[in-house]
Amino acid sequence: MYTTEEIRKYLDQEGITPRTLDEVERIAGLPPLELDKREDRYEVMASGGGEISVYDLLKSASREEIIWKLEVLQKLVGNLEGKCVLDAGCGTALEAVFLGSRMSSGHVYAVDSEEAMIARAFTRRQRYPSSRVKIGVADIHELPFSDKTFDHVLAFNCLTESARVQGKSFQDQVREKIRELRRVTKPLGDIIASGQYFGMLEGMTQIAQNQKAFEENGCKVIGIEDGQATVISYQGKTGIVYNWMMHAKRT
Repeated sequence: MYTTEEIRKYLDQEGITPRTLDEVERIAGLPPLELDKREDRYEVMASGGGEISVYDLLKSASREEIIWKLEVLQKLVGNLEGKCVLDAGCGTALEAVFLGSRMSSGHVYAVDSEEAMIARAFTRRQRYPSSRVKIGVADIHELPFSDKTFDHVLAFNCLTESARVQGKSFQDQVREKIRELRRVTKPLGDIIASGQYFGMLEGMTQIAQNQKAFEENGCKVIGIEDGQATVISYQGKTGIVYNWMMHAKRT
């Protein structure tokens, strides 16, 4: 188990201190809102000087979201001690290393399809030698694990990532991801997914679509946490990003 203060201390240690997007742009030397338009965006986000990547600089602009996710995760699944946990689409393994550093038995497996992200994750892992994290490259569409392996599966902000498979609709790809996550989850195990939205209609639509996708693919949604807000400031303008978290059981 962990406290909010422990989360904040860990984020401080990792350089995830509160920043505006203007500060991120100044440090990274590139406009952060232009990243989604780049085919090499993940390689660019994994780059950066010293110990911090552009990806983690962007995380610092939504630091309160990270704290909220970890707090809600603990509320939903409780103590992870002795459990087998998968963090699918882990990025630089910020959450995975934190969770693993609080365990004395069990493991967190952190995977991402981007090698540059995983290289950063390995660097982070080395700073916490007692953390029970195993890190590797893997695609969420085709995970290298046996059926029914994990007690808990985490999919933070990766179900709703931009479509990457040509010729398939966005929703078809979401369903494929959920089927693969379900495959590696133990019966009655937990799948915890999260996402973001910018307006009420978008949020209602996104949550409803994901709930339907879970329930059409062998999972039962037993809880939805919705509405945590992160204020984002950039170039003199302020906006609000809302976050949701969905708790599903493999049936």
